[in-house]
Amino acid sequence: DNGQFGIICSLNCNNITIENNEIYHDGNKNTGAGIMFSRNMVNSIARNNIVHDEVSTAISISESHNNLIFNNTISNSGGGINLKNSTSNKIHDNTIINSTKGIDTSAAGGVAGNMIYNNHFINTPSSSSSSPHSSNSVGSNNQPQGTLKHHNKHSLGGHKAKPGFA
Repeated sequence: DNGQFGIICSLNCNNITIENNEIYHDGNKNTGAGIMFSRNMVNSIARNNIVHDEVSTAISISESHNNLIFNNTISNSGGGINLKNSTSNKIHDNTIINSTKGIDTSAAGGVAGNMIYNNHFINTPSSSSSSPHSSNSVGSNNQPQGTLKHHNKHSLGGHKAKPGFA
């Protein structure tokens, strides 16, 4: 509850594991994140964390590469997971509940080569990816040179939607 960031690793952090934390009430409407990988964080892991009640973003990956983000539970946040200027990350098996955005790759700056799969969205839009700087694929339009998003599950008020629903 510090008004800025919960856990931040920045400037050439490598091989870091962030796990089994409860993170909440960090940041404001414009900045901050529960967990932030920033500025060349490489080969690191965020897993088995509970991140909730974040005004801005629960997990932010910015200018960071080859990281694993999995088995996290995110709820009641402005954004679930945000990717910006980041490549070759794997984001899978996360649950995002009652958040404004699920997985956002639409921020300014390019993202490519990320694998995004097997995530579960409850009362949360799955993703947005409209940046002209991204070589992403969304839904069923997967392209190997871009970010792959597949086998994500969507639920609305306890009712499962069809696979591929975005």
